[in-house]
Order: sequence, then structure tokens, then C-alpha cells
Amino acid sequence: MQEYPDIICVAFPTWEGNYAKSTVQLISQLAKRHRVLYVDYEYTWKDVLMGSLGKKEAPWKRITGINKRLRKLSTGYGSDVFVLTPPPVFPVNWVNSSRLYRKGIHFNTYLIRESILHASHIVGLNAPVVLNAFNPFYGLFSLGKLGESKNIYYCYDEISAAQWAGKHGPSLEKDFIRQVDAVITSSGALQKNKKSLNENCHLIPNGVDYQAFNQYCKDPDPHEKKEKVVGYVGSIDDRLDYTLLRQLIGQYPDYQFRFIGRIVEPELIQPLQAFQNVEFTGPVNYTKLPEKVAEFDVCLIPFVRNTFTQSIYPLKINEYLAAGKPVVMSRFSDHLDEFQHVSSICETPEAFCQAVANEIRQDTAQKVKARCKIAQENSWENRAKQFSDIVRQVTYENQLLHQ
Repeated sequence: MQEYPDIICVAFPTWEGNYAKSTVQLISQLAKRHRVLYVDYEYTWKDVLMGSLGKKEAPWKRITGINKRLRKLSTGYGSDVFVLTPPPVFPVNWVNSSRLYRKGIHFNTYLIRESILHASHIVGLNAPVVLNAFNPFYGLFSLGKLGESKNIYYCYDEISAAQWAGKHGPSLEKDFIRQVDAVITSSGALQKNKKSLNENCHLIPNGVDYQAFNQYCKDPDPHEKKEKVVGYVGSIDDRLDYTLLRQLIGQYPDYQFRFIGRIVEPELIQPLQAFQNVEFTGPVNYTKLPEKVAEFDVCLIPFVRNTFTQSIYPLKINEYLAAGKPVVMSRFSDHLDEFQHVSSICETPEAFCQAVANEIRQDTAQKVKARCKIAQENSWENRAKQFSDIVRQVTYENQLLHQ
């Protein structure tokens, strides 16, 4: 029996990018034990056209096969991953009819299937486990067709609340979850929702590259004279509570507010740009992010509470804590209790604003140590070990039962 089964990860996120991705972090760690083929984001012919014209970032030469689609990449964590860029597919998100949309996805799946099988043969995978990372669109019509031994769905967002997937995603995901061998979710809310469709549903929350973020950690100096920096890291989109942020920024004109991340909806930030003490830096390469977080005096998670955010276990929480930083967040979810003693979780805008000042004034070396301890327990290395255990359990459950 192969101790650590091979894995084909049919992913939604691209391997490259300048922001953290739980799938990439997990695969990088899993590749220390498992041989992994990572199937990159499925670009469309429209992406190819826009990329070739320089109007969009898309590796169009690799997509079209001008450059090699299959690469062996070093992760930087002592492991290698085979990354496959599949051939281009046809854009079908514009289709309203569920029946026609499914036919389109079914045809697109056929287009990329042969490239996956060919890459699997080159890499030498043996009865791999297919790990589908939030991509039920291509998961449903690939079931049983990739030479796999088992299928596992990794669900890290609520698909019914995602604007880009809300039309067809929920029904596809339901059909997919019912047929896979196991589901792994990133939050308690997701586990509760998906378990009704598949009893073999596990919870592995997001983690952190602890060493990277902890390297700049230092104890607070109460005598240090500098402008206080209040920071946020992540996508700047409709998850943020902009009413709360306007109140907070206006209340503390002497603090510098720094937002690091891609601006998804520019019109939402216009009221904040009127303040002199606000800076939007845009996205920062993930390798540079730890030193940027080290400049913060307090870190924010100012999310609104809705169907989408209730299912989120934010990557940034453990990154903030690994850096030893105070954290202030809104109560956007009912599954935040593990952070209750190392962060301020606020019910109201007034409490949130007060907590920011309190966390800065009352920070101590003892609090820094407690934050780091939680983050270290939540490292990606530990998360990947839990993930690997589930993959092995699902793959070898019959053999293990009779040992």
C-alpha cells in the first residue's frame, strides 16, 4: 500500500499571484509527502485574446501550448509541485439556462480532461486522489474520468453567496458534494451547511506561514514615538463595512490607516479616499507581506455580517497573530470563539472604534506571546498534516479497517 497517495488538485485559484491562497499553501505542504499535479485555473479563449493584447494578465502562450503547459515548480518549502495549465475553454458564464450552461461546462471539461490525463501519465501518478478545490464546475463532470481512486471536495467559501457563482454554482456544488467520497471545509459554518449533503464532512481551518510572519515580531515599546498605523490586509470589496470604517477613520485623525490588497470595487472606497490619513497601497507580493504587517500597530478585520462572511475563516487572522499584532474584528461569524482571548471581537461600531485605541494603548509582551502561540498551532504545516491524514483515511479506509 502506497503510504501517501498521489494527488491531482483540480483547482480554482491560479498557482501564481500576489495574494495568499489557502489551496496553494496546503498543496505546497502536502507535496512534502504526496506527489502532486496541480491543475491551474481554466482560462477561456477570451482570456487568451485579452492576454495576447496586453489587456489582462494571462499566460496566453502557456494556455495555447506555445510554451509548455506542464511545469515542475519549487514551492520554497522544500517540496516540488507539477503545475498544469490546461488548454483554453469556452466562456459560458453568460448563459442563463441551467441546462445549456451544464452542457457548456460538460464540453469544456472534455476539452481539459485529456491534458490532465496526459500530464498525469508523464508525472507517473498511480491511482491518484482527486482533490477538487472549490471548483465543482469542472469537478462534477470529471468524476470517475481521471483515473482516480477517490474524490475529495475542498470547500473554503459559500458558493451560493459568491456573486460570480451564484447563478449556477449552488446546484452544481450540491450534485457534486453528494457524489464525492469526502468533503473538507475551512470553517464551522461551511461544515454545518455541507454535512447535510455528505456525512463524511471534515473541518480544517485556514493556517499561516508562521515562520514568515513571525520573523519580524517584536514586543511593543510604550516609549516609541511614531505615528500609529492601523492596517488591513486582503481584498478590498463588498465584504468590508465601509460605514464602520468611515466612523473609525474620522474618529482617529492622528492614526494612519493603511489598506493592502487588490481593490475589487473602486467606487466603494471613494468616501474613504477623502480622508488625509488613509492610504491604499494596492496588492503586495506575498513574500513582502510579513514586513508590511510588521509596520502595523493594530490590525483590522472590519467585515459586514452576511451569508458570505458568516462562512469565512479569514487567512489574515493567523497572519496578524503570527506577527504578534493586536487584532480588532467585527463579529461577522458565529465561529470566532477560538480567538476570543487574543483579539477584540466587537458587536457594535462604537465598541470596534474603542477597541482599536485600547489595543494600541494596552499592548504587552505577554499578549504578543499569547498571539504567537495560537498562530503557531495553526501553521500550514499542521493544517497539511491534518489534510494528509484525511486523504489517507479516505483512500485506504477499507485496508486500514482490516489491519
